[in-house]
Amino acid sequence: MSAAFDRDQVHAHIAMLHQLATGIEGVLVLACYGEDPQTGRRVGNTVERFAIGDVDEMVGAIMAKEGHAHLNVYAPWHVMRSDLAAGKRGGKDDVRAVLALVVDQDADTGKSGELPMGAPYVLETSTGNFQPIYPLARALLPGEAQPIADALQIATGRTMARKIWATCGACRERSTGPIRRRRIAADR
Repeated sequence: MSAAFDRDQVHAHIAMLHQLATGIEGVLVLACYGEDPQTGRRVGNTVERFAIGDVDEMVGAIMAKEGHAHLNVYAPWHVMRSDLAAGKRGGKDDVRAVLALVVDQDADTGKSGELPMGAPYVLETSTGNFQPIYPLARALLPGEAQPIADALQIATGRTMARKIWATCGACRERSTGPIRRRRIAADR
């Protein structure tokens, strides 16, 4: 059975992304990935793009995924170029602006690292595993954000700003390994 999504948490999370992206040319991406742990079959893998400001449309798309077994829903903390090919989430060269820096603290793999300062926003992505998030005061160009991300990576010994992240209130169970651990988002 799939966990219920918390619409209020999802809305607050997505509204924050859109607010941070205001004034940036590009789109926000919603990426959904899943795998049935019994069969190994991929389920529900989709990528959708949303105009900045379309909070309710993006929240609706997330809530429509509720009840889909084994599906994980992600909303990255960056703005992508508007002309991405359909169904593609894009890569590093497609990032137009960085909205936050995120540290992966995966205690179950022994890779939790120490934070140089408390994070104002933290997702618990699975029991004992966290993603401390540092929303930026303003969106930064990738070249501006990279030295800060590098310094944070050195300070924590962890990887951040190089992957996709969970959407608060809309996470699922994964089946094995680091990309299949149980994912439960919660405000802390």
